[in-house]
Amino acid sequence: MINTADELIVTNTNLFPDDFSIRLKEILSALESVRGKVPDNYTSLSRADEIGRNAFQFYATQIRFNDDMLRELYIALYVEPLEKEGLERILDVSFPTDRHFKSFREGCGILYLFLWGHSDLVLSWRFNKSFLRLVNFDHAALIPKKLWSFICSDKRFNFETQRLILMTDWKSIQDISLSEVWDVVRTGFKATQTKTNFRGILKAVLHHEKCQFSEKNLRAFEALSAVVNLDKSGYIATLDIEQLTEYHSEFSVYGKDGKRKRYNQDFRNRNFITLTQLSTKNQILEYVKLLPYHISRIRYRKNHTQNWWGYLRESGLYPGREHIGIQSSFSDWISALEYYDAYQLSKGGSATTHKSRRGNLRILVDYIFLYIPWYQEVNNHPNIPVPYKISDFKRWAFWSNEPLKSAKDKPEPPLTAKEFYKLRRSEKTLSSFVNECSDFFDYVIAEHSDSESFNDFLVGESFNNPINKDYDKEGSGKRRSTDKVALHILADHEHPFWPMVNTNSGAS
Repeated sequence: MINTADELIVTNTNLFPDDFSIRLKEILSALESVRGKVPDNYTSLSRADEIGRNAFQFYATQIRFNDDMLRELYIALYVEPLEKEGLERILDVSFPTDRHFKSFREGCGILYLFLWGHSDLVLSWRFNKSFLRLVNFDHAALIPKKLWSFICSDKRFNFETQRLILMTDWKSIQDISLSEVWDVVRTGFKATQTKTNFRGILKAVLHHEKCQFSEKNLRAFEALSAVVNLDKSGYIATLDIEQLTEYHSEFSVYGKDGKRKRYNQDFRNRNFITLTQLSTKNQILEYVKLLPYHISRIRYRKNHTQNWWGYLRESGLYPGREHIGIQSSFSDWISALEYYDAYQLSKGGSATTHKSRRGNLRILVDYIFLYIPWYQEVNNHPNIPVPYKISDFKRWAFWSNEPLKSAKDKPEPPLTAKEFYKLRRSEKTLSSFVNECSDFFDYVIAEHSDSESFNDFLVGESFNNPINKDYDKEGSGKRRSTDKVALHILADHEHPFWPMVNTNSGAS
């Protein structure tokens, strides 16, 4: 067990009253053998060393310890520290001087350490063991746990490492559990007040004959514990230590290309994992908002090819939606996009222009290839056809579907392409999306609607452009610089006929 809470955990259910009385007598006896008995005139002592020597021995016998008192005292000392007056109210005792109070507080630390050493409780990271620097006797002899003596005697472990061990119920080296450490790390615990972590102790006992974990386990833990909080998908945190080791070793074996071939290129990518999880929950809108980051990753892989739209033929285009065969189901759309892109490139233009055009059409592609088929799977609207062919893209269904929204006893219609665009981009740039989609359909109708031409026949002659540029624009588009030239207005004295004008005005 590793205690990640602020307060202690009592593990001995029989601690009170009998076991605690025995423990208290043992520690008081040990202190008496070193510091001597409490003087009868203890309350009248004035020297600091005399007061400090027996403070805990004197006050511990006056306090009525029980489970609640033990916990309340721990909170008052370490979790929400109180000053002398506050502790006096809790314990119902009186500390004549600050020295009485401080010395008693140090003795309480020894008490809690002693109870931990006998497996009666587990301390928390709040426990302040700085008092051990002032203890002038062998406190380790009071702790029966072999692990404590091992930690204290080995110079590889600092003061903070000892502090972490007190958060556990480990008694010996074979109790050190990497699984428990991983469970703590993957749940997000951070001992922010400590200056070290469990890696030091894990490395130290790795080659010990009684160590319960392997080097592979430790390597996987070291590699992935640092990034588990960066994994937005939460996938790594769901693995136990053996699964984590297997997950790490698989990717250690293969190089970059090998990983892509074996794991479909994106198996380890957090966006890929998150999208897959969203698809299983049918969270369409959340999926759509995250999708551009994944698509951009795929695009970078294809940047060495001349065909910009070649990424549409990739198998992992939409994680979790692989059952929709994009290339086979939407082959006409893909061909039209490739032809249109080649046509625009042949006209020239800047790289920025091509980037803007492709970005707008990419949103249309995601709407048709991803959103509409997914919508139909969930809602099965009787009037909405999945537009596998370009001619299936109807204005009343996918661009302006107000009549469908008012229909009774029918599922809520899908988002229109314009509404879908607003999920990904600002409404202010909608006009550029409208223009680009309209130009795309105009091109398809002009070049690929004649069955007798040499071009691929993609739409029939009866197909009309579902978009009306002038009617459908909503956004104003980006502001552009004016091409107007400012007119300089001449003053009177700058006029070329100024002397003549001046003379005539004087004559009149």
